[in-house]
Amino acid sequence: MQKNKKVGNIYKISISESTHTYGRQIDNYIFTFFDLFVDTELSKYEIVSAKPLFSLGVHKDVFKKSRWELIGNIPLTDSEIANPPLFFKQDIGNASLCWIVNTKGEEKKVSPDLCIGLERLASWDYQQVEGRLRDVFLKRENKFAKSMEVTIPSYGSSEIVLNVL
Repeated sequence: MQKNKKVGNIYKISISESTHTYGRQIDNYIFTFFDLFVDTELSKYEIVSAKPLFSLGVHKDVFKKSRWELIGNIPLTDSEIANPPLFFKQDIGNASLCWIVNTKGEEKKVSPDLCIGLERLASWDYQQVEGRLRDVFLKRENKFAKSMEVTIPSYGSSEIVLNVL
């Protein structure tokens, strides 16, 4: 089922037979997911005031193939627009090359240790997102999320560490 793709949309995401959580579209394909694992319906205002778990890029199929239920829309605040979530990207061939990026297309070259705790800029399919949310709910490690963490290179004595720009 094709869903309305609109920034500010809030979706209910099933985690188990009786439990669900919520995600909010904050850019074309960027969603923030909330620390809400509930068995009751919440208002859209309760949802957006909850603590965010993480923000991720999602594949466009989320709008066609997922069972995420659109429950409403709250436009982003000026603060949310001015402070989009940060992500990192890392060179595949040289792990010492990292950049912090945002959804506005701005990026800054940094040392890999400054990317710890940020999400890798990537496109997750809706099943991967649901699996990660389920793992958070069940308090277990998500192997895919773990594989997406920044790689911290080990430098030999002859290697030079790049300064942060």
